[in-house]
Amino acid sequence: MFKVLVVDADELTRAGICSILRGSGSVEVAADTGCGQRGVELARRLRPDVVVMDVADLNGVRVARVLAREVPSARVLVFTASVAEECVYRSFDAGVSGFVRKGVASHELIEAIAVVASGDLILSPSVTRCVIDKFLQFDQERARSARGRVQLLTCREREVLAQVVQGLGNAEIARTLFVSEGAVKAHVSHMLTKLGCANRVQAAIIAHDSGLFPPEPATICV
Repeated sequence: MFKVLVVDADELTRAGICSILRGSGSVEVAADTGCGQRGVELARRLRPDVVVMDVADLNGVRVARVLAREVPSARVLVFTASVAEECVYRSFDAGVSGFVRKGVASHELIEAIAVVASGDLILSPSVTRCVIDKFLQFDQERARSARGRVQLLTCREREVLAQVVQGLGNAEIARTLFVSEGAVKAHVSHMLTKLGCANRVQAAIIAHDSGLFPPEPATICV
């Protein structure tokens, strides 16, 4: 039996949630409130396993952060109609354990409570889509930025960067490109300046992000 605290500013919604949870047979509703601060006070006193909380009208992200700090044993499950990217990210940054959109079936809410009570994280499908879209957008922006920086390099500097990606030192690069080691050092210095990098590792990361330097195929011994 999971002990749950329900925090939702809408009285009818809160009553409905409590009714569903009480009828599940696996959840004890320890208390409910429409006030975020009161929710923190109840969590301190009752020590619930899970706090089911909306974040739309309660300054819920701030409340979640306080709960994570002061009642870390209480897992916070955000149950809200809002799935704005900023809301999702701020909620998880505040330490919540789950984010479920209102409108899911009753059994899905109960299952979500069980998941976060066990220490795992949960996202409803619509929220997962939001997170994936944000990640893909970030990945594409990072790749475009990296490609733009690589395009500032001369052809020879790109050749040197390709060898740096393979982990070669200056002497090895010089032998590979049939140039002097001094020339390689100069190319590396110019390359790092143009890329805005402090060292070769940072340059290799930018090269990887750009997608313009595929890894060398592995050698298969027979």
